[in-house]
Amino acid sequence: MGGYSFCDLLERLDVKRVTKRFTLIGVAIGFFVWVIFLVVEVISKGEIVARGGLIELHRHSPSWWLIDTLPIIVGVAAYSIGRLHVLYLRARKQQSQEEQQRSKQLLRFAERLNQGELDAPADFDRDSELGKSILQLRDYLVKSRQEEKVRAEEEKQRSWFADGMAKFADILRLNNDNLEKLSYDIVSNLVKYLNANQGGFFLLEKSDPSDIHFTQTAAFAYDRKRLVRKRVEWGDGLIGACAYEKEPIFMTDIPDSYVSITSGLGGTNPHCLLVVPLVVEGDVQGVMEIASFSVLKDFERRFVEELSKAIALTIKGAKVNSHTAQLLEQSQYQAEQLKEQEEEMRHTIEMLHATQEESARKGVELSNFTESVNNTMVRAEYDISGKLLFANARFLAKMGYSHINEIQGKHISSFINKKDSRWFVKIWDELTKGGNHFEGDMKHVTKQGTDFWSMATYTCVRDQDGAVHKILFMGIDITELKKMSLDLESKVFALNSSAVTAEFDPSGAICSGNIKISAILGYPQNELVKMTVYDFFCPKNALAFRDIWSEVVHGHPQENQYQMVSKGGGERWLQGTFTAVYDMYNELSKVVFIANDITSQKRLELEEQQKNDQLLRQEVELQQKLEEIRAVKIRNEKTLEGAMDAIITINSEEKVELYNRAAEELFGYSKQEVIGQSITMLLPAAYKSLNSGDVIGYLKSEANRFKGARSEVTAADKWGNELSLLLTISEAQIGEDYTYTAFIQNISVELF
Repeated sequence: MGGYSFCDLLERLDVKRVTKRFTLIGVAIGFFVWVIFLVVEVISKGEIVARGGLIELHRHSPSWWLIDTLPIIVGVAAYSIGRLHVLYLRARKQQSQEEQQRSKQLLRFAERLNQGELDAPADFDRDSELGKSILQLRDYLVKSRQEEKVRAEEEKQRSWFADGMAKFADILRLNNDNLEKLSYDIVSNLVKYLNANQGGFFLLEKSDPSDIHFTQTAAFAYDRKRLVRKRVEWGDGLIGACAYEKEPIFMTDIPDSYVSITSGLGGTNPHCLLVVPLVVEGDVQGVMEIASFSVLKDFERRFVEELSKAIALTIKGAKVNSHTAQLLEQSQYQAEQLKEQEEEMRHTIEMLHATQEESARKGVELSNFTESVNNTMVRAEYDISGKLLFANARFLAKMGYSHINEIQGKHISSFINKKDSRWFVKIWDELTKGGNHFEGDMKHVTKQGTDFWSMATYTCVRDQDGAVHKILFMGIDITELKKMSLDLESKVFALNSSAVTAEFDPSGAICSGNIKISAILGYPQNELVKMTVYDFFCPKNALAFRDIWSEVVHGHPQENQYQMVSKGGGERWLQGTFTAVYDMYNELSKVVFIANDITSQKRLELEEQQKNDQLLRQEVELQQKLEEIRAVKIRNEKTLEGAMDAIITINSEEKVELYNRAAEELFGYSKQEVIGQSITMLLPAAYKSLNSGDVIGYLKSEANRFKGARSEVTAADKWGNELSLLLTISEAQIGEDYTYTAFIQNISVELF
């Protein structure tokens, strides 16, 4: 038709001209048929036609009257066909315009989705299959983006939480023998990890029950160490309140100068303040304080609160270990001194008894003996009423007097503490009646009111008639030794109160154990003394422990974490040391075990392991979700498979990835022939010689006229038939990869 499409023809011709042309053609065809009939009739009935002409023919064959109407009938039929044809073409044009408009709307919407505008309005037919598919794709992309944001944020928080716990677990393992350095490492790293501005660390000092307070052992602000030594009383300000309540305090509405009045940091005005107690098993170890110009998030506060438990446990363990080490060192030193003094005292007493026996036999040597005693021992004499008769120089010196006249005639009760007078009166009455002598540790009160301890002997002295006429006191100064002994006893009591202690003989049988080991392992004292050290371990661990015990009894202390079994079968973890103790002959006498219960800490470690396992499970779930996303992609491809328009997708290597059913019907190639092949196989013959990369290069160039616009092109199917097509190409980029999708509509029309 002169190179014009049907739509162009409709624009150039009106209905009258088309119907007129169709009518003339119909009349001509009818007349031509009439002529053919006439020729046939002439050939078959030539005599009739020759005699009478057409009139005779009509008379002889009446059907010719009907044949004569053929030009009119065919003309009327052609008129009707022409009119219907014009109306059909107009309807096709209107339908094509509407379809083109819908395709443009879908294309604009798809491009906006490709550009990330997932909230773009859907101004197209939502009831069409393609419209529904695109809306489902938009809904899926919106949901996927939201879920991905939530997952990414949760994963980021979990990773941050786990990294922080691991980081501070390493910090807590270091320098736990130096609390000041440990507290600075904790607060400085915590301020940096939280991106806060400043922090403080306060340890509770309660060695003196009458002076319980907090001491600031570390402060960190603006990436600098602050050399501050601050004291906070128990219950004062936020620090005291937090410790008293044993609950964190979080403030975001902080008035000017409020921090310097009630907080331990002083001087600044942050936007949020977090004060966290360091509590383990209900016992406050200290308080941490974090201030920031940005408000801490919930997961950051949870991290600090969770970390505070591990910090409190570490601080408690460090304090107990330090205190235990000091007590052990002091006890060993005092035990050695006590042994030496006991030996010296025993030797002196033996000399005293020998001297007394010798005195009875050798009265002539009494003065020499008395002089030697006065030089080495404290000595005094009382009458039976208790008045002082005599005191040697050592007695005067030890009791704080300068001359005998100051105390001569004083009653013995002046030198005895009122608290000791009741039991001493009974001893004195027995001595005055000639009873057995008294030997033992005796405390006297000096002139200055201090205590003088001696290893004393009170003996009655009889006259010639055998009657008691005076009481002799002799003693050896053990004041320092007694103080050390009492101090040792108090320290041992403190050790038994704060730590697990037990003593074993070299074979491993338990000799004694304090209340804490009974409480922790669940064995009463009467059962405990019947057990061996191996009974506290499961059979497998008991076998391994025999090697450890062999090292201990050979003089090698073993410090470790020991997994023991309580009476009820429960698992208990003790951190302690087995140490061999030797007697004065350097022979092994017993093994001492000093430990702390770390079961809670071990449980925290197990909980941390469980959290790591949970992270691994979540990673598996993420992989499953990725598989679901791939399944959705396949479902979308299957949805596009049913689209009315031909849809073809190629990758950046020009290979066909998607080739739907409509494309198979349009081009005649099956999916198996096309998928994975170069797109050039579907191009017209003039373009099949293109080099690899030419198609992608054109699609990426500015000359690409198909991107974002529908254009009319011609192509050929598998058998070489020419196709008129409307083509739109959409571009999608994922990372470095590009994909191009062609939406193709067949507009070829056959007139006849």
